[in-house]
Amino acid sequence: MRSYSHILHLTAGIVLTTAVFQLGYQVEQQAFASIFGWYTVAFAAYAWIIFSQGINIRYWWIFALGLRILLLFAFPKLSDDVFRFIWDGRLWMAGINPFAQLPAFYMEPGHTVPGLTAELFAQLNSPNYFTIYPPVNQAVFAISAWWAPDNWAAAAVVMKLFLLAGEAGGLYALYLLLRQLELPSERWLWYALNPLVIVEISGNLHFEGIMIAFTLGSLYFLLKEKWVPAALLLAGGICTKLWPVMLVPLFWRRLGWRKGFFFAVLTGLVTTGAMWPLFGDFFVQNFGNSLNLYFKKFEFNASLYYLLRWIGFQFKGYNVIQTLGPALALCAGVVILYLSWMSRSLKNQQVPIVVLFIFTLYFFSATIVHPWYITFLVAVSVLGPYRYPVLWSFLIILSYAAYAAPGFKEPLWMTGMEYVLIFTFAGMEWHKYRLSGKSTQP
Repeated sequence: MRSYSHILHLTAGIVLTTAVFQLGYQVEQQAFASIFGWYTVAFAAYAWIIFSQGINIRYWWIFALGLRILLLFAFPKLSDDVFRFIWDGRLWMAGINPFAQLPAFYMEPGHTVPGLTAELFAQLNSPNYFTIYPPVNQAVFAISAWWAPDNWAAAAVVMKLFLLAGEAGGLYALYLLLRQLELPSERWLWYALNPLVIVEISGNLHFEGIMIAFTLGSLYFLLKEKWVPAALLLAGGICTKLWPVMLVPLFWRRLGWRKGFFFAVLTGLVTTGAMWPLFGDFFVQNFGNSLNLYFKKFEFNASLYYLLRWIGFQFKGYNVIQTLGPALALCAGVVILYLSWMSRSLKNQQVPIVVLFIFTLYFFSATIVHPWYITFLVAVSVLGPYRYPVLWSFLIILSYAAYAAPGFKEPLWMTGMEYVLIFTFAGMEWHKYRLSGKSTQP
């Protein structure tokens, strides 16, 4: 019986590896049927592994890292963000701040920069917008351009090495948090083997992997009431992806007013210091313009926003994103402050749930939710009883259907189905744990 179980585990591992390989090396962004098919196979193998008995954590730790190493040489096929990474890195190598000018500026006569070719420019997905990537990302871009100045694939491998290190740190931080909260170590697999996490971070080169490592590490030290390392790590998360700034009020409240104040000050000083090389007369305006566009123009795979946008069309006759986007962000901010304020008396086991609720609220109210965004939800959900992020990590792959149609067009019926299922499942879980009176439910 034991050998039979081992055979099944081995089979599931081979199936998951094959599907991940296909998604990383073979499938193109426009081939939605192939993406969905291979992803479904990967997710089925993943689900069988995490629900099966007799799991050897040490074996799967090696396997999880192996899957990430497998994708080290896979040039991103499901995302074209990598080209902007290369562009920004080559600007740094030329001694130019990427925030100074729009990419089109360097295509004009007299402004050319070595390495910024018309071929690379044609691959950019946002040539008319200023870069929006924080200092940790920019440092990695610069190092990759220094190491591989003339080769896109080699530059991507260098960046993936940093992501691999970040992923290893994030997996270890998650393991430490599970031990600290006295939760089953098997839960670690929910994140470590999740196909969305592996494909989007290790395969498609998204820096959420580094942000997750910093943020989970900060949460670990917060729960141990060590505010200095918590502040340093949270600043690292903010300097990789701005989202962790939403946790500053929560962490401040948990530490108390005195320690919380020094925590916030240190976080702010480290973040500002890290961003200092980016500063210039143009930085605040150009970076601010990019953030403004994020809330007022970009829209993809949204939930509440799409519903309210439809209502706006009925009354106004046009897209109300200019006012609706910032209004939803403001409402989410108010609720996040409320959740943070109410967290002072919560037990340690309840804090990760508040973190999960904060980020869930933000994504539910956002105008744009790419698949890789919710990898953090998958990570933090491991530390509590909620599993809707795991379901979402499967359903969100439906958003890739938008790339199948010429000219990019979202099939809104798929988006609607995705969120109806997520809202229903999340609501059922919230209702279940609220009625159960479990100590883990805030």
